[in-house]
Amino acid sequence: SATRLNPAWTISNMPRDEQSAAGIAEEGLGRQNLARAMNEVANLNNPQTRAFFEGGGAFGGLISAERPSRDILAASRRAPILNYPVKVAETVEAIGARTENAVRFAVYKQALEQGLTHEAAIFQARNATVDFAKMGTLTGVLNQVIPFLNARVQGVSNILASAEKDPTRFVKRQ
Repeated sequence: SATRLNPAWTISNMPRDEQSAAGIAEEGLGRQNLARAMNEVANLNNPQTRAFFEGGGAFGGLISAERPSRDILAASRRAPILNYPVKVAETVEAIGARTENAVRFAVYKQALEQGLTHEAAIFQARNATVDFAKMGTLTGVLNQVIPFLNARVQGVSNILASAEKDPTRFVKRQ
């Protein structure tokens, strides 16, 4: 998404996702798991990472539909002056994608280590932070004219559901 091309968002998003996952994920979020996940989430040769992406744990899946059009990138590479900005944008996006998915991947790995099935671990990972794909028809329409409406709705919904489920645990993790 376009937000991944914004370095300010990339830097500030991971701590937000980390805090959300710590309060929302069933078993919280261990920092050692997050550090390992940050290194492993970009390695698609790792069977566990590949299963995470193929199972839908990362947003955009294995082949992200949110990436810029291949035609646009190919055209920009034919004009040498445009190569530098494209490479910078690709680097910023790669860092953004890695930080965006590292928290979810850490939750996924932690859930597998606790004996959950692949499907249950994917579900926990998607719900540990904001699941941008989860929205109703009205929110889908309004999200097109009110920036980040769905992110706000999902974020508040996740926090309220976690606090309601176990208020003591939720407060301890914040």
